[in-house]
Amino acid sequence: KSPKLEMKVGMPCESCNHGWMSGLENQVKTFMTQMVYRGDKTLLDPERQAHLMRWIIKTAMVYEFTSAAAERKYFSDAERLAFKERFEIPQNLWIWVARYDGVRPMHSVQHRAPKSSDSPPRIYSLTLSANFLTVQVFAFRESEGDLGQIARATKPERLLQLFPASPDW
Repeated sequence: KSPKLEMKVGMPCESCNHGWMSGLENQVKTFMTQMVYRGDKTLLDPERQAHLMRWIIKTAMVYEFTSAAAERKYFSDAERLAFKERFEIPQNLWIWVARYDGVRPMHSVQHRAPKSSDSPPRIYSLTLSANFLTVQVFAFRESEGDLGQIARATKPERLLQLFPASPDW
């Protein structure tokens, strides 16, 4: 497993990167280190859950900028600002965490659909693995169908639902 798991995106401004985003990194650093580098079982009390959830949302919002600049982003500027200022969570968003026992130290899969130059994507998903930790984000815009059924179909024995809070916690 890899001791160096950093990725340069170049998206956040200097004050955000060294301000509130750095604050989120520092809130999760101590307990995430155990999860990522050693794969240790880690107590996620309500405070840690909140910190981890915010870190994952911030990471998803920034991670969108790893794709081509011309590609439409799922999270709007208004959602990014509301998250920055009030940690307001976008609607219809789910987050899961899991242990990863594969051989690739860091990898990800990100999808936005539909891909159109006329309108922003209505569905977003990100699965990101770093050594022993995997996080998954799924979000969608209001639609005629019940896209929430996709999120609710996730098997709890495979992924631990972090947000919305699982009734099993």
